[in-house]
Order: sequence, then C-alpha cells, then structure tokens
Amino acid sequence: MIVVCLANVRSGTTALARCFRGSESFVNLGEIFYNSDGLMGHYVKRWEAPNCPSIDRFEEYLEFLRSDPNHLYWIDIKFHDLSRFDPIQYGLLEPPKLLLKLIEYGDQALLLDRSNCLRGACSVLQATATGNFHSKGGVSGDGSQRKDCISRPDTIQAVRLSQIRKNQFLAVERFLLSHTNLFVSDYESMFHDVEGSDNRAFLGQWMGLEVVQEPDLRKISSDWPDWFDVDLARTILDGTGDHWWTA
Repeated sequence: MIVVCLANVRSGTTALARCFRGSESFVNLGEIFYNSDGLMGHYVKRWEAPNCPSIDRFEEYLEFLRSDPNHLYWIDIKFHDLSRFDPIQYGLLEPPKLLLKLIEYGDQALLLDRSNCLRGACSVLQATATGNFHSKGGVSGDGSQRKDCISRPDTIQAVRLSQIRKNQFLAVERFLLSHTNLFVSDYESMFHDVEGSDNRAFLGQWMGLEVVQEPDLRKISSDWPDWFDVDLARTILDGTGDHWWTA
C-alpha cells in the first residue's frame, strides 16, 4: 500500500512520519525526489534515469511499491516537485501528470501544511539563512550566519512566500478532491494542539497502524525569528483573511 504525503517544505512531514516508525509494516521512503549535495531520494537514486525524467518510469515505480502486500510505503512529495514531468502545465487549469498518477496509484493521500503559512515561510527562510534544518531552537551552530536584527526586506519576503504557500496548498487540494481516500491536516493540529496526540493516533488508525509514538524531532521553535518584523507583517496583512497569522 502507498500513502502519499503531499506538503510544502517545512510542514512537519519528517516528524510526523517518525511517529509511525514503530509499526513493522511502515516504511518511510522520505522525499523520493530529493536531490541535493550528493544525497538523493529513493526514486531519484534507484529508478530515475539521469537527466531523463519519465512519467512512465514513475508509474512503474508506483506499481512496484503497490506489488508488496506486506508493507505500507510512505512517500513524501513536496509541492515544488509536482511539476517534475510537465513544468509548463503546472499552475494552469489542468493538474500536473505526476499528481494524476499519485491520485491513481496512491491508496491513501495525506495533504499537510501549516495552517499559519507565515510561520512556514519564516521557517524556510530561517533554515536557509542559518544552514540548520533540524535544530529545536532554529539557531545555527555558526552564530555568524544568524540574523540578529530586524530585517524589513526579509520580512516582506516571508509574507510573499506565505501567500505562495497558501495558493499552492489550495491548488493541490482542489485537484486532490478527486482522490477516494484523502486526509487533510496541518502541522499545528498534529504537534501544537492539546489534542495533538489524539490527532496523530487518528491518523495512524486511518493508515491501519496501531503503533503511534511521540515525535522526537522538532525543526524550529514556536517563536518568530529575530529578523522578523511582526508589526510590519501585521500591517501588510491587515484587512486580509490572513491577518490572524501575526496574532
């Protein structure tokens, strides 16, 4: 069985997947399209021909995973990878070919992002600036790389990125409504809400998994980064439906 986890970057997919690692049938393949600094995701490393992305080859990959009746394969696909097989088409009226294949072959689809897209955008920019993607405090080991003063340009960039994240989520959600087994959730309800433990247990039950462990990985703190100008962001978002992001 295949569980397709579709999400924006920095949405808690890694932490969430690790909650189910205690189940013998659960296999976390991670970001299958990841390819950076010599590290490659499961699909790119083992299936994709160099410099020749093929939707037919990817379909064979999904068929291979589904042929195993004894395991549940969790594949993590970020929104920016959905255009892998048709970059021009993505963002227009038709869904990308990759997403159509995931709807066809994914037994279950999990759509995940932060309900507060501005927090997610800040997380991306902070991690990029510090080079630290897995710190509980979001602080780089190299203090010289950390931004310690409020930055108007970075704040504006974060707000812009948050709007992009929101629009991407809504577009993917619209296309995924045709999936017969769709679960939509967000980072906050899984990790920050008082009912987070129950929500994770419910997700595990939805996937047919009985073992659900506590998350042991948090990538950023719940505070705004030092460079983020909350007042400026609040002014920009004032009067929009997203003004609550800065509350």
